[in-house]
Amino acid sequence: MTCAFDTAAFSTKHIIWRINQQLERIILGGVSKVEHWKGVRVLHPLLAGRRPKRRITRASKICWAVPRPNCMKVNTDGAYSATRYIAGGGGVIRDADGRLIFTFSDSFAALSSLEAEFKAFEQGIIAAVRFGNNIWMETDATSIVRIITSEEQVPAEIRHSIRRIKHLCKGLNIMVSYIAREGNKPADFLAERGLEEQGRSNFDHITAPARLKVMVEMEANRVPNFRFQSRWSEE
Repeated sequence: MTCAFDTAAFSTKHIIWRINQQLERIILGGVSKVEHWKGVRVLHPLLAGRRPKRRITRASKICWAVPRPNCMKVNTDGAYSATRYIAGGGGVIRDADGRLIFTFSDSFAALSSLEAEFKAFEQGIIAAVRFGNNIWMETDATSIVRIITSEEQVPAEIRHSIRRIKHLCKGLNIMVSYIAREGNKPADFLAERGLEEQGRSNFDHITAPARLKVMVEMEANRVPNFRFQSRWSEE
């Protein structure tokens, strides 16, 4: 809702916010006290003993971890556009020193972001078995870790993918883990590439895009990424 004075228009929400700001200042400054509000049924929160809420932002350090010796690590990610009904996925395979072995970006049919994540995960396993059987799969989708490691009921659109994934895992020494999205940037970069280009691309340590090489090198050198989370507090 908006209101007008002369030729100027004002948002009512903004006016209320400004009034509250001014009230906070005069109450915290001791100019307005409880006795000044006699007869008022609803007291300002500060006068009722509550402290004003403040937005607190905390930073968490997210570091990509190298796999153990004789093991490769595969990070995957999926991307989905609900407006264009298209999906993409990407994966990065690295050795025990964090060096790039192989990457892919791809596009495929999917009905949801969850299905896109699972299809990218499946493609990551298919790509990894070409290089060995000791595989550490990592994703920023908590649902993949939960569903792969349990027998819970799943949406119909991903049942076939899960069946194929579990079949692929037979005979492999495989581990599945979660990492926050901020620690999965190379895979995210490739998933977005697959979504936008709508085609398959494979790269190795020589042909990989320069931006991807930089991200992989930074993670191999333990350069952290940061996750920022905000909350409101009365402390």
